[in-house]
Amino acid sequence: MVSRVLIDSDLSDTPCIDRVAVGIALFHDTGKYPDFLGHFGQFENNPQAMTSLLNKMHIALYREDWTLRKWRHRNGCNRTFDNFVIYAKHIFDEDCYLILDIVSPDAHKRIDLLLPDLIRKAETFHRLRPTELQKLPAYTASHIEIAETINLTD
Repeated sequence: MVSRVLIDSDLSDTPCIDRVAVGIALFHDTGKYPDFLGHFGQFENNPQAMTSLLNKMHIALYREDWTLRKWRHRNGCNRTFDNFVIYAKHIFDEDCYLILDIVSPDAHKRIDLLLPDLIRKAETFHRLRPTELQKLPAYTASHIEIAETINLTD
């Protein structure tokens, strides 16, 4: 299995978004967490978000986020912060993901208001055929120049 991670065009100017994409690919390929990503989850309280295959991971965006004890001294599944990277898994191509947004600050407070737009974006993504997906630029764990800069943790 080789995960492919696409980036929503609204995020193309986001600093280090390529690193986030490779990090998500590494997570799905290896089960290990990049040191800047934390707890993985879905939106179990929102049936539409579940149907749209939305995922979230906590993310440390700034150096000061990484130095907090609650981030630094925990394994990946226990690292939490109030920033999320939101992405969708494609409904027909299970190894293809689309990063939809990075929610920061106050992700926990804001996410319910953002979910309807994120679900719409995910549904547009699901309408793409596998042949269309293959033509889009994507990041994988084989982007060695980026992957080599990422430390993986349990």
